[in-house]
Amino acid sequence: MKTKFNQPYLRVALIGVFALISALIPNGVFAQKYHSHIIERGDTLNAGLQFLQLNGKYYINEFYRCNTHAFGCHRIIEINPNGRDLKFSEEIKAVSEKGMMAVDANKNRLVVLGNFKENNTSSSTVKIVLVDPSTLKISKILDFPEIDSLLYVVPHFIVHSKNNWYVGVNGQNTVTKRNQLCILKLNDEFQLELLTKIYLPYGSQLLHEAYMDSNNNLKVHYHFDNDVNGSKSVIATYDENLHLLKSYTSGYASIRQLPIGMEIPGNKTLFAIISDLGSFSAELDVLDSQNNVKKLTPWNSQPGQLREIEKIIYSKDGNYIGGGKYADATTGPLGNLLLFFKVNTSGTLVFERYFVMDNIYRYGRYPDINDIIELEDGSFLVVGRLQTFKPNENNTLELSSDLIWMRLSPLGCFSDESCLIEVNIENTIVGTSNENQSFMESSHLFPNPAFDQISFSGDFPPNEIRFSDFMGKSSTLTSSTSGTFDTSSLPSGLYVVSWTEENRLRSQKILILK
Repeated sequence: MKTKFNQPYLRVALIGVFALISALIPNGVFAQKYHSHIIERGDTLNAGLQFLQLNGKYYINEFYRCNTHAFGCHRIIEINPNGRDLKFSEEIKAVSEKGMMAVDANKNRLVVLGNFKENNTSSSTVKIVLVDPSTLKISKILDFPEIDSLLYVVPHFIVHSKNNWYVGVNGQNTVTKRNQLCILKLNDEFQLELLTKIYLPYGSQLLHEAYMDSNNNLKVHYHFDNDVNGSKSVIATYDENLHLLKSYTSGYASIRQLPIGMEIPGNKTLFAIISDLGSFSAELDVLDSQNNVKKLTPWNSQPGQLREIEKIIYSKDGNYIGGGKYADATTGPLGNLLLFFKVNTSGTLVFERYFVMDNIYRYGRYPDINDIIELEDGSFLVVGRLQTFKPNENNTLELSSDLIWMRLSPLGCFSDESCLIEVNIENTIVGTSNENQSFMESSHLFPNPAFDQISFSGDFPPNEIRFSDFMGKSSTLTSSTSGTFDTSSLPSGLYVVSWTEENRLRSQKILILK
């Protein structure tokens, strides 16, 4: 039996409580709308994208299809986190394969490490390109140190620490004819000081990422796979002279999950792994200083689910933020979604968001989240690559590959007022717009508070509206009559109600009482 609060004083008290809750919510949570941008639709070639910060400015690196060179070009993009203002560097021609970027705050320079391939040659050469961040012009191009007995060198990471550079590459060993992983220490002028080679059993090997830990040691994550040792991930720690201090080798680790991780408090390492032969969904594990592993279980994975974690960071509120891709039996192979999530230190999932990035064609495929930066207000900058299949004039699907960057709210949404995932894609740089609040005053929902029914006042009543609570859970209601909606099925609480009017997204806070 449903009970209503018929006593006026109880209603007034509840209204006051919810009004107080609403007033106590920080302005940054409800006031701002965030955005997504697609840059140069269709020409991004490389998924090795990074977000870097230098002197209060934010930069993306990208390898893309250019008109001036057959193999493509590399460029740096300076972005404004609050909008779509972009500034592009000079084309760094003939960069192919994987290009990495780092910042040098001491000398105020951006450093690009990549492969250069000339038009008339079949081999590529690793170069170091120095870029002035104020003008985004190339200031110098340097040769990468040669490594004896190593051909077809491909860079995988570059890390700056104490006027030194640590670089990870792989290539073909001319003696063993096998893939060889190498770590180099370069001085401030990019001259070779030390070199160490990682000797692994034969098979496929992937050197993925590295970072300096709190002890100023270099922590390297890589993967190898062969028919003797199986498929495994490795976390290795080196001192500043590239002496191996310790190493952890996992049990089975599917190559579907990249060997990524980060340092967390307590001299521990958080890393992503797929350790179940029958699963395609990643898990998070914590490695302590004694090489003991604790498994976190934020997801109750179901058969058919796919989660690949491509980046994790430690957020200011002490939780783990991550991103990657997600798919299940519903989305299908052409419906992989961008994934963004928060997990607390106990392994409990705080939230998980899926992004359908192409609202026009809905043929999204193989999205990537490559890097995440947390801003001072608790929002996040996310960069990645999006591939979509676009119908052409012949009714066939044409592949388009795009660079995408997003600014997400502290709750992982484009708008915390409703936690909606709304992205517009056009043929140029686009983003969800920041609507002026006064624009919404001409139409509204009433009464507020509402009980079993709510009505729309305005010239263009919507057919459906969406109610979103503070946990991000949403319910969509369809109008029973023109502009009237039955809210009797909704629990009591404060909601943000959103609807589309004249191709614009609008929202309003509504209090539901029972």
